[in-house]
Amino acid sequence: MKDTLHIKDKFEGEQDELGHKLFEAFEDLRPEAGEFRKGVQDRIDAASLEGSSGSAGKIHSLRNVPSFVSRAAAFVPPVLLPKSIAKIGLGAPAAFKTGASVVPGVVLLPVLSIIMICFTLVLGLRTVHKGSSGLHRQDEIDAQDETRAWWRRFWIPVFLMVLASFSLIPRVPGDALTIMITISTVAFLGVYASLSRGGLATRREVGTRAATAMGFLVCGSIPLAVFPRTYEFTFYGGWLVPIALAVGHAVCLHLSKVGGERMTGAFGRPGRWPRRPLLSGAWTIFVLLIIQTTPVSGVEGTPESVRARLSTYEDTDDIKDLDQTMTNFIAAGEDPFDLQTLGRAARIQLDRELERGDFNSHNGSAFARLGFLEDPDYRHFVNQMEIDEALSSKPIKPYRLNSLMPAILGHLRFGSFTLEERNLIADNAIAGLEPDRPYSNANAKNLKPIVHLLDMLDLPERLDELAPAVEQLLQASWCRTVNGEKAAFSSSPNSIDRDENGDSAETRLGFSWGHTTSISVWLMSRFGVPAWMTAGDLQALDTYLSYESYYFVIFSGLDPHEAEATSARTLLHTTKAWANTQPRPRSLPQTLFRLRAVIAAVLLAAFSVFLTKRAPEELPAA
Repeated sequence: MKDTLHIKDKFEGEQDELGHKLFEAFEDLRPEAGEFRKGVQDRIDAASLEGSSGSAGKIHSLRNVPSFVSRAAAFVPPVLLPKSIAKIGLGAPAAFKTGASVVPGVVLLPVLSIIMICFTLVLGLRTVHKGSSGLHRQDEIDAQDETRAWWRRFWIPVFLMVLASFSLIPRVPGDALTIMITISTVAFLGVYASLSRGGLATRREVGTRAATAMGFLVCGSIPLAVFPRTYEFTFYGGWLVPIALAVGHAVCLHLSKVGGERMTGAFGRPGRWPRRPLLSGAWTIFVLLIIQTTPVSGVEGTPESVRARLSTYEDTDDIKDLDQTMTNFIAAGEDPFDLQTLGRAARIQLDRELERGDFNSHNGSAFARLGFLEDPDYRHFVNQMEIDEALSSKPIKPYRLNSLMPAILGHLRFGSFTLEERNLIADNAIAGLEPDRPYSNANAKNLKPIVHLLDMLDLPERLDELAPAVEQLLQASWCRTVNGEKAAFSSSPNSIDRDENGDSAETRLGFSWGHTTSISVWLMSRFGVPAWMTAGDLQALDTYLSYESYYFVIFSGLDPHEAEATSARTLLHTTKAWANTQPRPRSLPQTLFRLRAVIAAVLLAAFSVFLTKRAPEELPAA
């Protein structure tokens, strides 16, 4: 007997007659309760036999779900979880909301990479714990069809996630690779679950698909071993990622026993596996270790390597950076460098340009500090009009001061200024900073010529007047990455990406700030490290200079940029503030966070090997 259906009135005073009419109208559509329960149980029983019903009777839980729904929902990785696919109607909206709130930009990508690692760990452990359902059979064609069916369902989200990872490599290479590895792990586990449901998860099929995924990632991660500093990886992270993947690749192939045979892999592409997978994997690991123990992967610059390089260097186009390099080393108390080769090249350039009258006056003071000028050269610089300009009552802009420096040098070489004249020139130079204006485009390079001018005029007592401007400029151009790993001084305060609170939103720092950072370190050695800089700030600055000092012996050798970074780091280590800085050891969570890409690679290799090993080896043919 059917129970009476009661419909609650929506409006106060509504008559029950409407409810009775609706009840009578839907009378024929309502099933008996017993019949309904039996129908539900029949569907559950049919689904439980899905794995062993054969290829002709396969039941797919997504068959009745519109394709655009599954594709759209799968843009967020959690819906790749095989079990959650059956709950896609409930899980997709929640996943979308989570994804939109968790990933507002690349700033939170480290958090996302950690979440993805945890997600793949849970998913992998669940897959391992669940085990295979039903009987398995060995049918390569059906296995390929099942794999292709999974990729047809999810190729769009996987492709987009991989594409997004590639596009993020220039800014956050570590997190981009971590996300790529975790997406590969999720895809492999999804394919494995699909094969298992179809009764096709044999050792051969599981192993070849796992090996395909890891082989692809090995090729993509080898640059991390060759250029670890370029991709901002730690020493361990640079080569443990491809090694872990290479080990997993070789072991899965060995367990699958497909050495020398044609591959069909996860994507169904033709090819041929190595005849001896373990030997091939050992050779790959050997090559990676050779890369790490030879100068192929780059070495850190030292004063000795700079000394050796400059003894044979003769490109005067880099005189600006080389001048600051020598200035830093002299301030750090390093022994004199051999600049004879560079001096001979500078002599040729000077004679040619002075004869033509097109010598770049901005390089005049640099040539003088490096000792490349002689009396005839100083005579070329004598210019009374420029001296009169320096002695006028008008402020001298920093860029104009660079042009006037050769004339001031020539005047000092063959004459002198009175104390009043020297102070007047100093007043004009300091006034050119315009300290009352915001330093929106200024940096340490604006202060460098003024400090050199005061040194030339023998006015060390006037340096104290620059101290407030030095601190203000250093603070305005200071930039530390979001993760706190590196810090540098920007070429312009306006060039720093900031969030809505005004804090730095930079995820990595490029080489273009190296020269400004070098000058800033020199200014700190002269005026003292600002009180607002913490020990962590100094360590982050040292990390940046360490990265920038790396060079490749075989490919390019040490260039002026790396030499300057080396000199700035050497000078930084001589400051009193650095002497009081005690490096703090990283905690276990910090260490694990830095090795997140390695952890993701180990998880993929471990799950792949375990599931391949557990899969049945010899099965009757279908």
